[in-house]
Amino acid sequence: MKKLIFTCFVSCIGLNLSAQSFINEIDLGNEKEITDVIVLPATHEYVLNLAVGDSMDDFFPKYLHSSFLLLDSIGKVKKSNTLNDFYPIELIKRSNSFLVYGYFSVNGMHEGMAIYALDYQLKVLDSMKITSHFPVLTVQIDVNSRGEIIIPVTESDTLRGIFYSSILKLDSNFQIIDTLVYDTISYAAIAGMVNSRDESIVYQLNVDYRQMTKEFKDYVFLIDRAGDKIGKGSPIMPVYNSISDSLKIYDGIALRELPNQNVVLSGRVQNPQTYVPQNPNSGDDYGIIVYDNYLRYIQHEVIGSVDTGDYPATRNIAYDDKYFYIAGVTQWTASDYYRDINNKVRINQFDFQGNLMNTWNYDVGNYVRINSIKSTYDKGLVIVGSNYDQYGNSGGLNGFIMKVDSLGNLVTGIANLKNKSLLDSKYYKVYPNPAKDKLNLLKINQFEPYDLELYDTFGRLVKAVKWSESHQQINVADLVSGMYVYRIIDKEGRTGSGKIMVE
Repeated sequence: MKKLIFTCFVSCIGLNLSAQSFINEIDLGNEKEITDVIVLPATHEYVLNLAVGDSMDDFFPKYLHSSFLLLDSIGKVKKSNTLNDFYPIELIKRSNSFLVYGYFSVNGMHEGMAIYALDYQLKVLDSMKITSHFPVLTVQIDVNSRGEIIIPVTESDTLRGIFYSSILKLDSNFQIIDTLVYDTISYAAIAGMVNSRDESIVYQLNVDYRQMTKEFKDYVFLIDRAGDKIGKGSPIMPVYNSISDSLKIYDGIALRELPNQNVVLSGRVQNPQTYVPQNPNSGDDYGIIVYDNYLRYIQHEVIGSVDTGDYPATRNIAYDDKYFYIAGVTQWTASDYYRDINNKVRINQFDFQGNLMNTWNYDVGNYVRINSIKSTYDKGLVIVGSNYDQYGNSGGLNGFIMKVDSLGNLVTGIANLKNKSLLDSKYYKVYPNPAKDKLNLLKINQFEPYDLELYDTFGRLVKAVKWSESHQQINVADLVSGMYVYRIIDKEGRTGSGKIMVE
């Protein structure tokens, strides 16, 4: 079938919006990573979960807690809540509540997996923790038609020195109702979903090749309700001339059943065809394999380009009534995260047979990593992750949310954050710090008006004032005690920022 591939850069398009689009940055004053998003169809709002770390500079911060944010339809924070000692991975929407799956820790040490149920006002309704000193690798869970929660897990048998994979089944109240053991070899079950027949589809990854015979590879397995394997699909893509040159989806795994009951596997591959010696990460690509509902191969596609490390989102499959979409970024590597460079967000559109229809690239002016993509009520897409912005309030990793319309258009952006000029702090003073009732604003040899915005640690705007006089005061007695971030903007768009403690 002939494929139509259309690539556009947002800065060059001038199309009319068919629906709203936006892009926002969320700064909580520490390192933060938005790991997933759900869309609320009734109110067109968004719920995000963020992992919040203790470091401003380290690439691998110690994650202290998770924050849950309720955003309005244009991406502004309305409400928030916090769970301590919890690293969130995935959100799953239910009728009157949502689930969040992740890992919990004690004194900074990994202790196992946890699931929380919250209502849409971000109140915790229920929770369950499963202690496991073996590092659990699960990145995707699902809910079946009866409301049961399906979790693929990997556990260790230390006496026999093997691992075994199983499917843990919980009822809607987090009570364990079944454990289906379906493997006793060295696999790690890392992603799972439930198909329209309520059978489990699980991706298993080799974790110890010493215990493997040659015929064992990574596979996508179809598991019936008794825990028996009734089908399997290979993550191997016959891209080139021989099986030795084929590519395997092995990381950033996502599974999803489409409305026509085909199944999509998405993830990362190592592609020797796009590797160049000058860029050791250039061989990173991502791709998709489409199977039928019994995991029989239909089609595959590899996304990437030479000289770039193309990295997929983890929760990486969204769909509407005609197409499915995957997302990722060009040139993403851990060592580059804190460099003042720019990469692009890429969204690919496929029909349900896996034919690539369109590609959209977005130059958003920051170094971005994408973690999740979801469909919206108006057939648009919302994408979340994090971006490094040296000009942001924290000067590090900020939360990132981006909404495009049904045509892939994005006409508003934070691109002006890139390469903007900073307002030299010698021209102003904000004091005292800490402040109690009043905050003094002093211009030094400056006569142009400023705008001053004050944000709390959840990124919510709490005050906005016009700073016209050389010496001006604002009342902060009505603010809750704690840390706040101020942002100053002059008429040229230059910005300055800092932190103020209110007692």
